[in-house]
Amino acid sequence: MKTQNFRRWLSYALRHRSLLIASLIALILGMGVDVLLPRSVGFVVDRVLASHALTSGQVSIPLFGSLSIAHALWTVLGVLCAALVVRAVTGYYTRMWLSIVGERVHLDLRRDLFVHLNRLPISYFDNNYTGMIMARITTDADALWHLVYEGAFQVVAPALTIVAVLIVLFATHAKLTMFALMSVPLIAFMYARMRTHARIVSEAQRDAVATVFSRLQERITGMRLIRVLGQIETESDTFTQDLRTLYEHNVEAMRAWSMLGVQSQFITSATTAAILCVGGLAVVSKTLTVGELVTFYLYAGMLFGPIIQLTQSANIFTSADVAIDRIFSLLATPISKEFAGKKESCPRITGAVDVRDLSFEYNAGHPILPKLSFFVPAGQKVALVGPSGAGKTTLVNLICQFYQPSAGHIFVDGMAIDSLEIESYRRQIGYMSQESFLFSGTITDNLRFAKPSATQDEMENAARKANAHDFIMRLPNGYETQIGERGVMLSGGQKQRLNIARLLIRDAAILILDEPTSALDSESEALILEALDTVFADKTCFIIAHRLSTVVSADRILVFEHGKIVQDGNHHSLTEVPGMYQNLWKKQFVGFGGGSERESAALASAPHCE
Repeated sequence: MKTQNFRRWLSYALRHRSLLIASLIALILGMGVDVLLPRSVGFVVDRVLASHALTSGQVSIPLFGSLSIAHALWTVLGVLCAALVVRAVTGYYTRMWLSIVGERVHLDLRRDLFVHLNRLPISYFDNNYTGMIMARITTDADALWHLVYEGAFQVVAPALTIVAVLIVLFATHAKLTMFALMSVPLIAFMYARMRTHARIVSEAQRDAVATVFSRLQERITGMRLIRVLGQIETESDTFTQDLRTLYEHNVEAMRAWSMLGVQSQFITSATTAAILCVGGLAVVSKTLTVGELVTFYLYAGMLFGPIIQLTQSANIFTSADVAIDRIFSLLATPISKEFAGKKESCPRITGAVDVRDLSFEYNAGHPILPKLSFFVPAGQKVALVGPSGAGKTTLVNLICQFYQPSAGHIFVDGMAIDSLEIESYRRQIGYMSQESFLFSGTITDNLRFAKPSATQDEMENAARKANAHDFIMRLPNGYETQIGERGVMLSGGQKQRLNIARLLIRDAAILILDEPTSALDSESEALILEALDTVFADKTCFIIAHRLSTVVSADRILVFEHGKIVQDGNHHSLTEVPGMYQNLWKKQFVGFGGGSERESAALASAPHCE
């Protein structure tokens, strides 16, 4: 475990220091009762049941004076019962308070992880599996809860008990105590030898958990594809293999720690038996009384019990060791540049976009956009057209600041967007992707995601303009209908219309639509295009489309090829000159039978920009 990471974890626990201190006090009180119990047994053997006490029938007990043997035994029993009540009460509050601290640390860590994830570069999510990220917030965070709760009971309490018991043992018989401690170095050596192997196994366990999470998340999302391609058995076998790998790592970890536990138990048991023999010789030589031997034997059990506990708890700390390094490595990942530093709040914009010498590359030496420049006046509707991989989506991602350019700048209303506070800037952008992403919950929840303060009237007005209100009202609970994960209860067209309604509620100055009709049938496409007429009003719009019917009425069409703008004009001018746009148009509408009718229908259905 890196010292810096441990200190960061400790800072989370110390946020709740008052409860930690209260837990420690309760723990020490309970431990004090445990340490005193063997003393009471020795007292009964040496004082109450001593031959002279049995002969006289009387025994003297401090604070209680001279009592009969029966009364003395009942008195000792009463004191022990009172001590056990204290032990039970302190034990309850220790567990309760430590559990609360553990849960609070759990909450703080998971909250900070989620907040940090939302500030990481998009490239982080491109390069890391979802299951790995989920494992950090779930199983790794769980390991740190165990470190708080079980660590106190299996490390702090045993350590304090060992110190207290050693003091009593040395005070009782120093030589016998030294004899009892001879087994400790051997146990420590076995633990040290096991620890390196255990950490490797623990890392493999957590990697296997992340693999299972990733596989499960992908397969649940792609369940329809798995079924339609008849891959249920294949995927079940693959997932079973992932589970078996996890099972093998878990068994290996249990085997290692079980072996250490058995070896430690054997050594301590043998040492305890030897103590009886050596202690018996001390009784014969009159250097130890029978009561003291009984007390010593009980304390030896209290010494070796915590030592075994420490070895058995080592797996908790090994798991926490790995988890701490992983969690704080994630928290140490640099946030995206758009969140770094203090920046100017973005005022209300009109939407004029000026791209100057913009370059971008996902991988060094492989530029996607080489020195791109163009200007879009506020309120202009711009279509981005070209083959896949030409740089269209990359451009709008840069406008949204999902990625940072390699060179050049983007200005909005004359302000460089990388100088603006990102949240205030993005609040003025509306984005709709071809995935039609919706969250689980109700339609109201999804519409208010764009504007949490939206009223019912605002939502209904937006839904009407998006041609969504009628189908919403036909649903069982209208706007309060649960639509399932990713809106699974709705059709593709219905999801896109809800996305459009969400754009309208947001009332953003710049709208970005990435393939808004690519996966829709003709009827749904017509409804979407009609709704887009309303969305486009007085907004700067960027529309990425392969279906040219979506963009024929755009004010301007930029044709991309290999990251460069090879054509710039409107639909009429671009279809009149040879080039990529004319070729694409002919392939979609003229190169088939009934070309003129198809072209007329496309022009009629296109959203109007006047």
